[in-house]
Amino acid sequence: MNGPDAGGEAPGTPRAPRQRDQDPGAVMPEPDDAVTEAITLPLSSPAAPRPPMPGASGADEPAVPPAAVPPAAVPPAAVPPAAGPPAAGPPAAGSAAPGTGGSGTRDAAPGGVPAAGGVPAAGRHEERRTGAEVVRASRVTSGSGVGGPSPAHRRPRAESRRQWWMKAAAVALCALLGLSLAAQLRRNERDGELAGARQEDLVRILDELDNREQRLRAEINELQERRRTLTSDAEGSQTVQKDLEERAEELGILAGTDPAEGDGLELVFLQGSRPLSADVILDAVEELRGAGAEALQIGGSSGDPVRIIASTAFLDADEGGLLVGGRRLSGPYTVLAIGEPQTMRAALAIPGGVVDSVEDAGGKLQIDAPETVTVSATLSPATPRYAEPVD
Repeated sequence: MNGPDAGGEAPGTPRAPRQRDQDPGAVMPEPDDAVTEAITLPLSSPAAPRPPMPGASGADEPAVPPAAVPPAAVPPAAVPPAAGPPAAGPPAAGSAAPGTGGSGTRDAAPGGVPAAGGVPAAGRHEERRTGAEVVRASRVTSGSGVGGPSPAHRRPRAESRRQWWMKAAAVALCALLGLSLAAQLRRNERDGELAGARQEDLVRILDELDNREQRLRAEINELQERRRTLTSDAEGSQTVQKDLEERAEELGILAGTDPAEGDGLELVFLQGSRPLSADVILDAVEELRGAGAEALQIGGSSGDPVRIIASTAFLDADEGGLLVGGRRLSGPYTVLAIGEPQTMRAALAIPGGVVDSVEDAGGKLQIDAPETVTVSATLSPATPRYAEPVD
């Protein structure tokens, strides 16, 4: 028994561990020589060379206990995990493990590590497949294969555009809120002024607005009718002449160059212990004009009456009395106004208005509504010195 057994190994020869639970029918793929050399050389163990093994025989070799198997010379981190399925069973008696070439030098040790420090075929195949996948993954990650920026590069641009739009929307919203707030404050100020007025003042303002609206509507209707008439050819010349005459009369009444008559009021200002100032009379004239008076004149106990227009001035005379339009008048004063009697009377009787002002000054105001009020005083048309008509 000192010599080697049939098909066995010589005494003293280190015996490579053998994987006994490998499937004898499984054929491992044979790697390329270049890949095998590249993978095997760095993983080879610096152990002493072993003598050549005798040819494989059909006799069963004695089992080697796990404790007698030397540890693998290859570090665990250098051996990739086997990619093939687990072995189904031990190899048949007398047959060499796949990849040994019949000599047993490539028999795999338990755990898939070859005794001589080589790499199993399955491990080398997994190394090649894993390397290709790593290369493909690196190409996809770098984005060099698609010829454009990667999603990581495009994400900052999208974020910057989104932030710009959000800032623009915030600025526009702040501007709209500011305009709305300013409009609301302005509306509140106007409402506050009207809320502090008395009921009589509100009634007067409402009446003035109604009268002004009616006059404007009547003027609009008249102008529309005049336009339709002027566009007709049959009565064109006669209608134009008549229209011009009527317009001249209206302008003459407003300018004070023509006399006028119609419904209205007659106001008599009686003085008390002290004479009435020009401010009291002027306030009454402005109140009548605001209530819709179309023609006004003022007279006194002495002197000719004076036609009142927009440019008429009221002053206190040094000798007593008033200077109206450059003419001196003395009291009591009589004012004639052509317009809506009820509206003008309500405007004068407002608490704190003209009637109260005259009484506070020591005088008294008498208001009458005759059937017809005649304004006879006229003014000479003024010739403009600087203004010229526009063609």
